[in-house]
Formats: sequence, structure tokens, C-alpha cells
Amino acid sequence: MLQPNDFCRDTIELVKAIETRFLELGARLYKIAEEKLWEGQYESFNDFLQNASINKGTASKLVSIHRSYVVEGGVKVEQLAGVPYTNLYQAIPMIEKEGAARVATLAETLTKEEIKEELREQKFGLHEHAVVGDERWGVCTCGKFVRV
Repeated sequence: MLQPNDFCRDTIELVKAIETRFLELGARLYKIAEEKLWEGQYESFNDFLQNASINKGTASKLVSIHRSYVVEGGVKVEQLAGVPYTNLYQAIPMIEKEGAARVATLAETLTKEEIKEELREQKFGLHEHAVVGDERWGVCTCGKFVRV
């Protein structure tokens, strides 16, 4: 019988394996879409996705990750293994300024909220959050909610 520590460790390893499989799926979807491998079997790429029970939005995110990091950014798939694909997707806008390899590292180490903060800083620069309105919570011009 697994001990609680082993069970937790194995669960974390499972999550990393699933994230890696999502990246593999993204590579396959990219190839299917780019090379039109769906032709002759399905009416369209979307028809293929529907037949494969893959959500169109999820497919779009996975293809964008593969295109941005691997195809255009030159990052090896092995370097992305275990990095949450949601972080990789959210961090794509940072690639132009930081480079794909650096952003992949950031996506591995930062939380989703920290990635949002980095993107806000890139767009608006470092600044004190100026609240608009007189509520207990306000919205800064950069979009961040701050307590008044």
C-alpha cells in the first residue's frame, strides 16, 4: 500500500506526464492542421476535432503553444515537458520581448497570477496602481483589481 507521501509524489508525477502528453497532442494537431492530414477523411480540420472529441479552443491553444515555442521559438519539446500548458499559453505574448526559451523557463517557475503581472508590466510599465472610482475595490488603468 502506498504511503501518503508516495501517493502525493506519484500524483505530481502524473500531472507532469499529462502536461507532457498535452504538448505531444499540440504537436500532432499542428502537423494535422498545417499539412492538412485530415483531408480525405474529414470535411475540415474542425470536423476532425469534433470527431476526435477535442474542444476547438483547447486545440487552438495547444497548436499556438507548439507554433510559438517549438516551431518559431526553437525550443525543444523536452524543455517544455512538465511545464503547465496553461502557463505556456498565457505567457506567449511575452515571447517577442523575452524570447521563447526564457519564457518557457518563466512559465515553469511563475504562477498564472505572476505571469499576468509580468504581462501587465510589459504593457503598462512599472507603476503605482491608480484606482478609478471610490469603491472598496477599484480597477487600475492596467486592469488589476486593488483594494482602496
